[in-house]
Amino acid sequence: MASQQLWVTDSLGGYLSNNRLSRQLRYAAQPLMVFRDHCDIEDAAGKNRGDIVYFDKISNISTAGGTLSETATIPRRNFTVKKGSLQLVEYGNKKVAVRRLLLEALKLLRLIR
Repeated sequence: MASQQLWVTDSLGGYLSNNRLSRQLRYAAQPLMVFRDHCDIEDAAGKNRGDIVYFDKISNISTAGGTLSETATIPRRNFTVKKGSLQLVEYGNKKVAVRRLLLEALKLLRLIR
């Protein structure tokens, strides 16, 4: 029997990867694998600076399905739910009033002359 190299099994010849193809497949398959039926959308309205918002992260199914024979039972898989949290923090920048500074500088120059 000739040896083969399978892309996903190290023990059967090594692990090969095609980064571009893998990235494209992940991006294409990700929307198909998201579990959307039981998502709870909670509004964070009313939260203020320093408050902590808690949320659930539902993962993809643990393993992908495969081919089935006629009499095989369909395997049952599950997903995991992880808890996440974030703390609300305010960020900001102030733009210096350049026009106003220039006008004040011109007034000072006129006074000096």
